[in-house]
Amino acid sequence: MLRLVRKENFKLKIDHFFFVEKNGGCNHLICKNQSCKYEFCWVCLGAWEPHGSSWYNCNRFNEDDAKKARDEQDRSRAALQRYLHYYKRYHNHHESLRLENKLLDQVQKRMESMQQQMSWIEVQFLQIACEVLRQCRQTLMYTYPFAFYLKRNNHSYVSFRKRCLFALFFLGLFLNRIKLI
Repeated sequence: MLRLVRKENFKLKIDHFFFVEKNGGCNHLICKNQSCKYEFCWVCLGAWEPHGSSWYNCNRFNEDDAKKARDEQDRSRAALQRYLHYYKRYHNHHESLRLENKLLDQVQKRMESMQQQMSWIEVQFLQIACEVLRQCRQTLMYTYPFAFYLKRNNHSYVSFRKRCLFALFFLGLFLNRIKLI
């Protein structure tokens, strides 16, 4: 039975939960169930009566339906693009955060070499800078899922994110100047 259903000339008639076979060329079908005798269209499975004298309206191209479908498709595409925008940035910061664990190892080595010329307390700024960098990156990373759910054009969020990016940039420059990155 399943092999038969996969062919194009079988459709499921929902009213009676049985399959209907089209074995002729006409799209006007009548249910063989003696208690039903439902007349319907093969193309849309809708009642035949509304087809009336303008038969096969379901075969005609409807510009309004097509425009609605295109508009819905455009909205879906825009929603996907918006999601991907925020997800890619979140993921990028997530990967950077993971890589900053390696940076902490480099900082530890650099601190040990600097302690030959400076005291332990004097080189702690490097570890603090790395921790601030991680916290800033983590905060910035979580602003992207947050922004996805915010109303659009939220200026306070944009300002906050710019400050985080600014801090990340200068901490990165600072750590780069002492040859850690």
